[in-house]
Amino acid sequence: MLQPVSARPVIEEFVKGIGMADGGFEKFDKAVHEQTGFHLDEQSPIEHVKAITVPTLVAQVPDDTMSRPEDVQSIYDALTVDDKDLHWIRGTEQCVRGYNYFGEHPDIPTNWFDKHLK
Repeated sequence: MLQPVSARPVIEEFVKGIGMADGGFEKFDKAVHEQTGFHLDEQSPIEHVKAITVPTLVAQVPDDTMSRPEDVQSIYDALTVDDKDLHWIRGTEQCVRGYNYFGEHPDIPTNWFDKHLK
């Protein structure tokens, strides 16, 4: 799972960043609900990861300005598999650096897959 997040913290950080913190989340939630039929709080992987039954590697940039480490930790904690690992990608605040991280550090996923595909 590369950089899993719930919608609430992302949107809360977004509206705060654009100076719309007062009521911004509620307005955004209403607009999303009108377009999709789902509220933002329904758009979280936390309940769904409980169905995962395979070893899982989770990786996230903890200092990403649009997410929160506690959200990712909650997603990780909700995984019911015993064989799981959480890798924090340090040294950046840019989530895009997280998407390129394994290309720059292939040993991490390679070692993970070597361990689990034998």
